[in-house]
Amino acid sequence: MDESKTIVALKACAGYDEAAVQAAIDEIFALCGGIEAFVKPGDRVLIKLNLLMKRTPDQVTTTHPAVAKAIVRAVQQVGATAILADSPGGPYTRGHLRGIYDACGMTAVAEETGCILNDDFSVTTRYLEAGKAARKLDLIGVLDHVDAVITVGKLKTHGLTTMTGCVKNLYGTIPGTTKVEYHARYQDVSLFSNMLLDICAAVKPCFAILDAVVGMEGEGPSGGRPRAIGALIGGPNPHAVDAVGARLIGLEPRQVTTLEAAQRRALLPAYML
Repeated sequence: MDESKTIVALKACAGYDEAAVQAAIDEIFALCGGIEAFVKPGDRVLIKLNLLMKRTPDQVTTTHPAVAKAIVRAVQQVGATAILADSPGGPYTRGHLRGIYDACGMTAVAEETGCILNDDFSVTTRYLEAGKAARKLDLIGVLDHVDAVITVGKLKTHGLTTMTGCVKNLYGTIPGTTKVEYHARYQDVSLFSNMLLDICAAVKPCFAILDAVVGMEGEGPSGGRPRAIGALIGGPNPHAVDAVGARLIGLEPRQVTTLEAAQRRALLPAYML
């Protein structure tokens, strides 16, 4: 493992004031070597949000639009094209997703910034010779048409994996109701966690940002209570970003099933557990 890639930047951010969020996101990229180290002019960049369901930003279930907007602005400053995408629960269709974009504030982000809301509902298949749980994955087709992926998690406790962050967020690259099939196929929590790591290996995010300004505690990923945390976290290694997020909310990283699996697979240094 190249431990230089496990650098994680943590910036205090007390609320979702757009100027404060933009300053924190810009500083996170700067501390990690600059966004130019991860995104090039002319790139098409998929910003993989957490848009779990049709919830408004104040319900703290989804990525806050101020965070999405700040990342879009950073990508556009490089001269790259920003594409907002997710495959939430339910059917992966234009009508369903448009309703979620509207409710979560992403339609407004697109109108204000000129970024693209993903409107590609095709499916692609990727094969992983080194997959630990999955050797074949069906993923959202837009992944075939981008040059880089930034995973943007929402820090929440989770009933299955203990915590959801930037790695669990990539489960939203499984299209629509196929997620139900995958849950049935990988029922054991260790197997499911390794499947999530296989998805991460297939998607290859270049950067991870964790929205921990206001998180969720309790019956996550959708039934918990808002909890002010006051931070934004980012770095090129999504496992390392999640490990810092876990520490921030008082969890030992080894309690988070995806982080335990990541350490076993040498994706996370032992000292981060």
